[in-house]
Amino acid sequence: MEMGKVQFNKRTGVIVLIAVLIGVIVALSATCVWLVNYITSRNNPSTGTNKESGYYTDIGKVIAEIEKIYDSKYVRERGDDYKSRVINGYLSGIGDAYAYYYTAEEMQKNMAEDNGNSYGIGVMVAWTGNSLKLSRVMKDSPAAEAGLMVGDDLKAVNGESFDGLTYSEALSKCRGEKGDEKNFVVERGGETLEVKIICGDYTIESVFLDIKEYNGVKIGVIECTQFIYPTPTEIKTAVETIKAEGCEGIIFDMRDNPGGLLDSVVGTLDYLLPEGTVVRLTFKDTKLNESYSSDANYATDLPFAVLVNGNTASAGELFTSCIKDFDRAKIIGTTTYGKGCGQTQYALPDGGYIKLTTFFYDPPTSENYDGVGIVPDIVVELPEEYKNTNISLIPEGSDTQMIAALDYLTGK
Repeated sequence: MEMGKVQFNKRTGVIVLIAVLIGVIVALSATCVWLVNYITSRNNPSTGTNKESGYYTDIGKVIAEIEKIYDSKYVRERGDDYKSRVINGYLSGIGDAYAYYYTAEEMQKNMAEDNGNSYGIGVMVAWTGNSLKLSRVMKDSPAAEAGLMVGDDLKAVNGESFDGLTYSEALSKCRGEKGDEKNFVVERGGETLEVKIICGDYTIESVFLDIKEYNGVKIGVIECTQFIYPTPTEIKTAVETIKAEGCEGIIFDMRDNPGGLLDSVVGTLDYLLPEGTVVRLTFKDTKLNESYSSDANYATDLPFAVLVNGNTASAGELFTSCIKDFDRAKIIGTTTYGKGCGQTQYALPDGGYIKLTTFFYDPPTSENYDGVGIVPDIVVELPEEYKNTNISLIPEGSDTQMIAALDYLTGK
Protein backbone atom coordinates (compact mmCIF):
# COMPACT_ATOMS: atom_id res chain seq x y z
CA MET A 1 0.00 0.00 0.00
CA GLU A 2 1.26 3.42 -0.92
CA MET A 3 0.70 6.19 1.63
CA GLY A 4 -0.90 9.60 0.65
CA LYS A 5 -2.73 8.59 -2.49
CA VAL A 6 -6.49 8.85 -2.72
CA GLN A 7 -8.26 6.02 -4.33
CA PHE A 8 -11.32 7.23 -6.46
CA ASN A 9 -14.41 5.26 -7.12
CA LYS A 10 -18.00 6.19 -8.18
CA ARG A 11 -19.21 6.94 -4.64
CA THR A 12 -16.31 9.21 -3.76
CA GLY A 13 -16.72 11.05 -7.08
CA VAL A 14 -20.26 12.03 -6.14
CA ILE A 15 -19.11 13.19 -2.71
CA VAL A 16 -16.33 15.28 -4.24
CA LEU A 17 -18.76 16.88 -6.71
CA ILE A 18 -21.15 17.83 -3.91
CA ALA A 19 -18.29 19.29 -1.88
CA VAL A 20 -17.14 21.38 -4.84
CA LEU A 21 -20.64 22.76 -5.40
CA ILE A 22 -20.95 23.68 -1.71
CA GLY A 23 -17.59 25.45 -1.87
CA VAL A 24 -18.61 27.44 -4.93
CA ILE A 25 -21.85 28.53 -3.21
CA VAL A 26 -19.98 29.60 -0.05
CA ALA A 27 -17.44 31.54 -2.11
CA LEU A 28 -20.16 33.35 -4.07
CA SER A 29 -22.02 34.21 -0.85
CA ALA A 30 -18.88 35.62 0.71
CA THR A 31 -18.20 37.68 -2.40
CA CYS A 32 -21.74 39.10 -2.35
CA VAL A 33 -21.46 40.02 1.34
CA TRP A 34 -18.16 41.79 0.67
CA LEU A 35 -19.62 43.73 -2.24
CA VAL A 36 -22.65 44.83 -0.19
CA ASN A 37 -20.44 45.96 2.66
CA TYR A 38 -18.13 47.79 0.27
CA ILE A 39 -20.93 49.62 -1.51
CA THR A 40 -22.60 50.49 1.80
CA SER A 41 -19.37 51.87 3.24
CA ARG A 42 -18.83 53.98 0.13
CA ASN A 43 -22.20 55.69 0.61
CA ASN A 44 -22.54 55.72 4.39
CA PRO A 45 -20.83 58.84 5.89
CA SER A 46 -20.66 57.24 9.31
CA THR A 47 -18.12 54.64 8.13
CA GLY A 48 -15.53 57.26 7.20
CA THR A 49 -14.58 55.44 3.97
CA ASN A 50 -16.68 57.70 1.75
CA LYS A 51 -14.22 60.07 0.09
CA GLU A 52 -16.08 63.22 1.10
CA SER A 53 -16.81 62.01 4.62
CA GLY A 54 -13.24 60.87 5.04
CA TYR A 55 -12.06 64.28 3.92
CA TYR A 56 -13.93 65.99 6.75
CA THR A 57 -12.92 63.32 9.25
CA ASP A 58 -9.30 63.85 8.25
CA ILE A 59 -9.61 67.60 8.86
CA GLY A 60 -10.74 66.97 12.42
CA LYS A 61 -7.89 64.54 13.00
CA VAL A 62 -5.31 66.90 11.53
CA ILE A 63 -6.51 69.84 13.61
CA ALA A 64 -6.45 67.69 16.74
CA GLU A 65 -2.86 66.67 16.00
CA ILE A 66 -1.84 70.27 15.33
CA GLU A 67 -3.39 71.29 18.66
CA LYS A 68 -1.28 68.67 20.46
CA ILE A 69 1.88 69.89 18.76
CA TYR A 70 1.12 73.52 19.53
CA ASP A 71 0.33 72.75 23.15
CA SER A 72 3.65 71.00 23.66
CA LYS A 73 6.01 72.82 21.27
CA TYR A 74 4.87 76.33 20.33
CA VAL A 75 7.09 79.01 21.90
CA ARG A 76 4.83 82.05 21.49
CA GLU A 77 1.54 83.05 23.02
CA ARG A 78 -1.39 82.20 20.76
CA GLY A 79 -3.51 85.18 21.79
CA ASP A 80 -6.94 85.19 23.37
CA ASP A 81 -8.74 85.18 20.02
CA TYR A 82 -6.84 82.28 18.41
CA LYS A 83 -9.88 80.00 18.57
CA SER A 84 -12.03 82.49 16.62
CA ARG A 85 -9.26 83.00 14.07
CA VAL A 86 -8.84 79.25 13.55
CA ILE A 87 -12.57 78.68 13.07
CA ASN A 88 -12.90 81.63 10.72
CA GLY A 89 -9.91 80.33 8.77
CA TYR A 90 -11.75 77.03 8.34
CA LEU A 91 -14.93 78.83 7.26
CA SER A 92 -12.91 80.88 4.78
CA GLY A 93 -11.48 77.66 3.35
CA ILE A 94 -14.99 76.37 2.67
CA GLY A 95 -15.39 79.20 0.17
CA ASP A 96 -18.33 81.03 1.76
CA ALA A 97 -17.29 84.68 1.65
CA TYR A 98 -19.99 85.60 4.18
CA ALA A 99 -19.49 82.78 6.68
CA TYR A 100 -18.31 83.89 10.12
CA TYR A 101 -17.87 82.61 13.66
CA TYR A 102 -19.02 84.73 16.60
CA THR A 103 -18.30 84.17 20.26
CA ALA A 104 -21.27 84.28 22.61
CA GLU A 105 -20.29 87.81 23.65
CA GLU A 106 -19.98 89.01 20.06
CA MET A 107 -23.34 87.52 19.16
CA GLN A 108 -24.98 89.18 22.14
CA LYS A 109 -23.57 92.55 21.07
CA ASN A 110 -24.69 91.97 17.46
CA MET A 111 -28.22 91.16 18.56
CA ALA A 112 -28.33 94.30 20.70
CA GLU A 113 -27.13 96.40 17.74
CA ASP A 114 -29.77 94.84 15.49
CA ASN A 115 -32.28 96.24 17.97
CA GLY A 116 -30.61 99.66 17.81
CA ASN A 117 -28.74 99.44 21.11
CA SER A 118 -24.98 99.79 21.44
CA TYR A 119 -22.24 101.17 23.66
CA GLY A 120 -19.04 103.09 23.02
CA ILE A 121 -18.76 106.76 22.07
CA GLY A 122 -21.54 106.79 19.41
CA VAL A 123 -20.11 108.05 16.12
CA MET A 124 -19.75 107.06 12.47
CA VAL A 125 -16.37 107.81 10.93
CA ALA A 126 -14.45 107.97 7.65
CA TRP A 127 -10.74 107.13 7.40
CA THR A 128 -8.51 109.87 5.95
CA GLY A 129 -5.24 107.92 6.14
CA ASN A 130 -4.08 109.35 9.47
CA SER A 131 -7.27 110.41 11.22
CA LEU A 132 -10.89 109.43 11.78
CA LYS A 133 -13.24 112.11 10.45
CA LEU A 134 -16.69 112.12 12.03
CA SER A 135 -19.46 111.61 9.47
CA ARG A 136 -22.26 111.14 12.02
CA VAL A 137 -22.67 111.76 15.75
CA MET A 138 -25.57 109.84 17.31
CA LYS A 139 -28.12 111.82 19.31
CA ASP A 140 -27.65 111.75 23.08
CA SER A 141 -24.49 109.62 22.69
CA PRO A 142 -21.38 110.08 24.84
CA ALA A 143 -19.72 111.80 21.85
CA ALA A 144 -22.64 114.23 21.46
CA GLU A 145 -22.63 115.02 25.17
CA ALA A 146 -18.88 115.70 24.98
CA GLY A 147 -19.45 118.19 22.15
CA LEU A 148 -18.03 116.29 19.17
CA MET A 149 -19.40 117.41 15.79
CA VAL A 150 -19.66 116.11 12.23
CA GLY A 151 -16.44 117.02 10.40
CA ASP A 152 -14.20 116.76 13.48
CA ASP A 153 -10.92 114.90 12.93
CA LEU A 154 -9.88 112.45 15.63
CA LYS A 155 -6.06 112.45 15.50
CA ALA A 156 -5.10 110.47 18.61
CA VAL A 157 -6.61 108.68 21.61
CA ASN A 158 -5.16 108.17 25.09
CA GLY A 159 -1.81 109.52 23.93
CA GLU A 160 -1.53 107.27 20.85
CA SER A 161 -1.45 108.87 17.41
CA PHE A 162 -3.25 107.24 14.48
CA ASP A 163 -0.26 107.88 12.19
CA GLY A 164 0.95 104.62 10.64
CA LEU A 165 -2.14 102.67 11.66
CA THR A 166 -4.70 101.01 9.44
CA TYR A 167 -8.36 102.02 9.58
CA SER A 168 -9.34 98.96 11.63
CA GLU A 169 -6.44 99.49 14.06
CA ALA A 170 -7.39 103.13 14.62
CA LEU A 171 -11.03 102.20 15.03
CA SER A 172 -10.28 99.50 17.60
CA LYS A 173 -8.42 102.01 19.77
CA CYS A 174 -11.54 104.19 19.91
CA ARG A 175 -13.81 101.37 21.01
CA GLY A 176 -14.33 100.63 24.67
CA GLU A 177 -16.47 99.00 27.30
CA LYS A 178 -18.97 100.94 29.36
CA GLY A 179 -17.16 103.24 31.76
CA ASP A 180 -13.87 103.30 29.82
CA GLU A 181 -12.31 106.75 29.52
CA LYS A 182 -11.12 107.92 26.10
CA ASN A 183 -9.08 111.11 25.76
CA PHE A 184 -9.10 112.34 22.16
CA VAL A 185 -7.01 114.88 20.32
CA VAL A 186 -9.45 116.55 17.92
CA GLU A 187 -8.83 118.94 15.04
CA ARG A 188 -11.68 121.29 14.15
CA GLY A 189 -11.27 124.09 11.61
CA GLY A 190 -7.53 124.51 12.28
CA GLU A 191 -7.97 124.36 16.04
CA THR A 192 -6.68 121.50 18.19
CA LEU A 193 -8.90 120.35 21.06
CA GLU A 194 -8.64 117.76 23.81
CA VAL A 195 -11.91 115.97 24.51
CA LYS A 196 -12.58 113.40 27.24
CA ILE A 197 -15.38 110.88 26.64
CA ILE A 198 -16.66 108.14 28.94
CA CYS A 199 -17.92 105.20 26.89
CA GLY A 200 -21.56 104.40 27.51
CA ASP A 201 -24.88 103.34 26.00
CA TYR A 202 -26.41 105.03 22.97
CA THR A 203 -29.14 104.38 20.42
CA ILE A 204 -28.05 103.60 16.86
CA GLU A 205 -29.61 105.81 14.21
CA SER A 206 -29.93 104.15 10.79
CA VAL A 207 -31.90 106.89 8.99
CA PHE A 208 -30.96 110.56 8.49
CA LEU A 209 -33.34 113.11 6.95
CA ASP A 210 -32.49 116.26 5.02
CA ILE A 211 -34.94 118.61 3.28
CA LYS A 212 -33.38 120.26 0.23
CA GLU A 213 -34.77 123.14 -1.80
CA TYR A 214 -33.65 122.79 -5.40
CA ASN A 215 -34.85 124.79 -8.40
CA GLY A 216 -37.59 126.18 -6.17
CA VAL A 217 -38.81 122.68 -5.25
CA LYS A 218 -38.58 120.91 -1.90
CA ILE A 219 -37.15 117.38 -2.05
CA GLY A 220 -36.78 115.05 0.94
CA VAL A 221 -33.54 113.08 1.17
CA ILE A 222 -33.55 109.94 3.33
CA GLU A 223 -30.09 108.46 3.91
CA CYS A 224 -30.36 104.87 5.14
CA THR A 225 -27.04 103.56 6.49
CA GLN A 226 -28.18 100.00 7.33
CA PHE A 227 -31.30 97.91 7.92
CA ILE A 228 -31.85 97.08 11.59
CA TYR A 229 -35.13 96.46 13.44
CA PRO A 230 -35.92 100.17 14.09
CA THR A 231 -35.27 101.18 10.44
CA PRO A 232 -38.87 100.82 9.13
CA THR A 233 -40.14 103.06 11.95
CA GLU A 234 -37.36 105.60 11.31
CA ILE A 235 -38.20 105.69 7.59
CA LYS A 236 -41.90 106.07 8.34
CA THR A 237 -41.15 109.06 10.58
CA ALA A 238 -38.95 110.58 7.87
CA VAL A 239 -41.57 110.11 5.13
CA GLU A 240 -44.31 111.63 7.28
CA THR A 241 -42.08 114.64 7.93
CA ILE A 242 -41.36 114.97 4.20
CA LYS A 243 -45.09 114.97 3.40
CA ALA A 244 -45.79 117.51 6.13
CA GLU A 245 -43.05 119.78 4.73
CA GLY A 246 -44.73 119.82 1.31
CA CYS A 247 -41.93 118.09 -0.55
CA GLU A 248 -42.51 116.99 -4.14
CA GLY A 249 -40.25 113.96 -4.23
CA ILE A 250 -38.08 111.64 -2.15
CA ILE A 251 -34.48 110.55 -2.67
CA PHE A 252 -33.52 107.34 -0.87
CA ASP A 253 -29.76 107.43 -0.45
CA MET A 254 -28.58 103.81 -0.25
CA ARG A 255 -24.95 104.57 -1.00
CA ASP A 256 -22.55 102.74 1.33
CA ASN A 257 -25.48 100.79 2.83
CA PRO A 258 -24.00 97.31 3.52
CA GLY A 259 -27.39 95.68 4.18
CA GLY A 260 -28.80 94.22 7.35
CA LEU A 261 -31.90 92.30 8.36
CA LEU A 262 -34.37 90.73 5.94
CA ASP A 263 -37.35 91.53 8.19
CA SER A 264 -36.28 95.17 8.33
CA VAL A 265 -36.05 95.70 4.57
CA VAL A 266 -39.29 93.76 3.99
CA GLY A 267 -41.08 95.94 6.56
CA THR A 268 -39.73 99.07 4.87
CA LEU A 269 -40.84 97.91 1.42
CA ASP A 270 -44.29 96.98 2.74
CA TYR A 271 -44.69 100.54 4.02
CA LEU A 272 -43.56 102.15 0.75
CA LEU A 273 -45.06 99.89 -1.95
CA PRO A 274 -48.52 98.73 -3.04
CA GLU A 275 -49.64 95.11 -2.99
CA GLY A 276 -47.27 92.55 -4.51
CA THR A 277 -44.35 90.20 -3.91
CA VAL A 278 -41.26 92.02 -2.67
CA VAL A 279 -38.77 89.14 -2.35
CA ARG A 280 -38.50 85.42 -3.11
CA LEU A 281 -36.21 83.13 -1.10
CA THR A 282 -34.61 80.01 -2.60
CA PHE A 283 -33.06 77.36 -0.32
CA LYS A 284 -31.10 74.17 -1.00
CA ASP A 285 -34.13 72.29 0.31
CA THR A 286 -36.81 73.62 -2.04
CA LYS A 287 -39.50 72.81 0.52
CA LEU A 288 -38.23 75.81 2.49
CA ASN A 289 -38.67 78.26 -0.41
CA GLU A 290 -40.91 81.19 0.45
CA SER A 291 -41.80 84.73 -0.54
CA TYR A 292 -42.72 87.98 1.22
CA SER A 293 -45.34 90.45 0.04
CA SER A 294 -46.51 93.97 0.73
CA ASP A 295 -50.17 94.76 1.32
CA ALA A 296 -52.34 97.23 -0.56
CA ASN A 297 -51.58 100.11 1.83
CA TYR A 298 -48.62 102.33 0.98
CA ALA A 299 -47.20 105.57 2.25
CA THR A 300 -47.20 108.02 -0.64
CA ASP A 301 -47.49 108.59 -4.37
CA LEU A 302 -44.57 111.04 -4.38
CA PRO A 303 -41.95 110.16 -7.04
CA PHE A 304 -38.82 108.37 -5.82
CA ALA A 305 -35.17 108.26 -6.80
CA VAL A 306 -32.66 105.82 -5.31
CA LEU A 307 -28.93 106.58 -5.07
CA VAL A 308 -26.51 103.63 -5.12
CA ASN A 309 -22.80 102.90 -5.44
CA GLY A 310 -20.36 99.98 -5.29
CA ASN A 311 -20.83 99.72 -1.52
CA THR A 312 -24.61 99.32 -1.73
CA ALA A 313 -25.03 95.66 -0.80
CA SER A 314 -27.37 92.94 0.40
CA ALA A 315 -30.55 94.46 1.90
CA GLY A 316 -29.59 97.80 0.36
CA GLU A 317 -29.62 96.12 -3.05
CA LEU A 318 -32.86 94.27 -2.32
CA PHE A 319 -34.51 97.59 -1.48
CA THR A 320 -33.17 99.06 -4.72
CA SER A 321 -34.16 96.15 -6.98
CA CYS A 322 -37.64 95.91 -5.49
CA ILE A 323 -38.35 99.64 -5.85
CA LYS A 324 -37.13 99.33 -9.46
CA ASP A 325 -39.25 96.25 -10.23
CA PHE A 326 -42.34 98.07 -8.97
CA ASP A 327 -41.43 100.90 -11.35
CA ARG A 328 -41.46 103.40 -8.48
CA ALA A 329 -38.08 105.05 -8.99
CA LYS A 330 -35.10 105.76 -11.18
CA ILE A 331 -31.88 104.22 -9.87
CA ILE A 332 -28.97 106.66 -10.05
CA GLY A 333 -25.25 106.24 -9.36
CA THR A 334 -22.87 103.35 -10.06
CA THR A 335 -23.25 99.56 -10.16
CA THR A 336 -23.94 98.01 -6.75
CA TYR A 337 -21.86 95.42 -4.87
CA GLY A 338 -23.71 92.25 -5.93
CA LYS A 339 -24.80 90.26 -2.86
CA GLY A 340 -28.03 88.41 -3.57
CA CYS A 341 -27.65 85.71 -0.94
CA GLY A 342 -28.61 85.49 2.73
CA GLN A 343 -27.16 83.92 5.85
CA THR A 344 -28.57 81.93 8.76
CA GLN A 345 -27.05 81.75 12.24
CA TYR A 346 -26.55 78.43 14.00
CA ALA A 347 -25.76 77.95 17.69
CA LEU A 348 -22.70 75.86 18.58
CA PRO A 349 -22.00 73.78 21.71
CA ASP A 350 -19.37 76.28 22.95
CA GLY A 351 -21.97 79.05 23.11
CA GLY A 352 -20.75 80.67 19.91
CA TYR A 353 -22.53 80.92 16.58
CA ILE A 354 -21.69 80.45 12.93
CA LYS A 355 -23.27 82.42 10.13
CA LEU A 356 -23.53 80.53 6.83
CA THR A 357 -24.99 81.34 3.42
CA THR A 358 -28.16 79.24 3.19
CA PHE A 359 -30.40 80.93 0.61
CA PHE A 360 -30.62 83.28 -2.35
CA TYR A 361 -33.09 86.14 -2.36
CA ASP A 362 -34.55 87.24 -5.66
CA PRO A 363 -36.26 90.54 -6.56
CA PRO A 364 -39.97 90.46 -7.46
CA THR A 365 -39.48 90.03 -11.22
CA SER A 366 -35.86 90.74 -12.21
CA GLU A 367 -32.93 88.32 -12.11
CA ASN A 368 -30.84 87.65 -9.03
CA TYR A 369 -27.87 90.05 -8.93
CA ASP A 370 -25.51 87.93 -6.79
CA GLY A 371 -21.95 88.45 -8.02
CA VAL A 372 -23.17 90.92 -10.65
CA GLY A 373 -24.76 93.92 -8.96
CA ILE A 374 -27.51 96.25 -10.10
CA VAL A 375 -26.76 98.61 -12.98
CA PRO A 376 -28.41 102.02 -12.39
CA ASP A 377 -30.91 103.50 -14.85
CA ILE A 378 -28.79 106.65 -14.86
CA VAL A 379 -25.06 106.01 -14.40
CA VAL A 380 -23.32 108.92 -12.67
CA GLU A 381 -19.77 108.90 -11.32
CA LEU A 382 -18.54 111.11 -8.50
CA PRO A 383 -15.70 113.54 -9.26
CA GLU A 384 -12.34 111.76 -9.09
CA GLU A 385 -11.23 113.56 -5.92
CA TYR A 386 -14.32 112.34 -4.02
CA LYS A 387 -14.58 108.73 -5.19
CA ASN A 388 -13.10 107.41 -1.94
CA THR A 389 -14.76 109.96 0.34
CA ASN A 390 -17.56 109.15 2.75
CA ILE A 391 -20.72 110.43 1.07
CA SER A 392 -21.74 112.55 4.07
CA LEU A 393 -18.46 114.47 3.76
CA ILE A 394 -18.71 115.36 0.05
CA PRO A 395 -19.38 119.10 -0.43
CA GLU A 396 -22.96 119.64 -1.52
CA GLY A 397 -22.07 121.21 -4.85
CA SER A 398 -19.67 118.36 -5.71
CA ASP A 399 -22.01 115.42 -5.15
CA THR A 400 -22.81 114.78 -8.81
CA GLN A 401 -24.98 111.76 -7.99
CA MET A 402 -27.18 113.74 -5.60
CA ILE A 403 -27.42 116.56 -8.14
CA ALA A 404 -28.52 114.07 -10.82
CA ALA A 405 -31.26 112.76 -8.52
CA LEU A 406 -32.43 116.28 -7.73
CA ASP A 407 -32.45 117.13 -11.44
CA TYR A 408 -34.52 114.03 -12.19
CA LEU A 409 -37.15 114.72 -9.50
CA THR A 410 -37.45 118.43 -10.32
CA GLY A 411 -37.66 117.83 -14.05
CA LYS A 412 -34.56 119.82 -14.89
